[in-house]
Amino acid sequence: MFLQILKYYSQQALAYPSETFFVIIRKAIGLFFRGTFWVFLVKDQNMFMSIYLPYLLISSGLSDLFAIPGRTSYSVGKVVRKSIKSGEFSNYILLPTNLLVYLYGKSTGQNIVLIIVAIIQLGVGFILIPHIEVTTLGLFVLFAIIAFILAIAFNLLEASLAFFFTEAKGIKNAIRHIYSVFSGELIPLNLLPANWQFLLLFSPFSFMNYWPVAIITNIKIQPPVNLLNTLITGMLWTLIISLSVIFLWKKGIKEYEAIGL
Repeated sequence: MFLQILKYYSQQALAYPSETFFVIIRKAIGLFFRGTFWVFLVKDQNMFMSIYLPYLLISSGLSDLFAIPGRTSYSVGKVVRKSIKSGEFSNYILLPTNLLVYLYGKSTGQNIVLIIVAIIQLGVGFILIPHIEVTTLGLFVLFAIIAFILAIAFNLLEASLAFFFTEAKGIKNAIRHIYSVFSGELIPLNLLPANWQFLLLFSPFSFMNYWPVAIITNIKIQPPVNLLNTLITGMLWTLIISLSVIFLWKKGIKEYEAIGL
């Protein structure tokens, strides 16, 4: 069912070549200006080319691939928020399929162009990394799974809050801006002052982007951290946030149904 929904909305998204072109150009311009800013921060061209250019591409690719709230035009949170306002959400509940399967199928299909661009970014970023060890790749996969689950949780958080607040768009914007800074997407966390690094390295947002990207690009974190403890911390954040959001989502659905479809 998910694949059928994905195919249907993907075909709709790909039916407009001009919009596809616009997405690619907008992404290229954004990467160019952020990369230029990082060149001045790093001040070492060789280091930028071998570490921070791959970081830039992989970091941006992960954010787009995982559909961070506010990052894409058709996140699950936005789909739910707009459908509640329009009253269309009642139709979603009545569909003969799992609600979340439908919502994520629709969101993924509508974002298919951005997802394709994200996969290309990831591929180029990996190619630019001089050397990748098997253990490093394994750790990247583990941290990327944590990032993916957290991204789903924050999308569902935006969707859940739409049941309780008439204007959840501001919350989405807050999540987006906090994510940009705290996740290391805007600026790699290791380039920030040491006292800021300590606070941000173990926030849930850092596990959504910085940790998987820093590991695969071999960024040296100072002072050194124990990766096993870091992984456990990420798993704990994932468990706590996921359970909290699931509770909030179920409560929101019940309240919505209680009012009347």
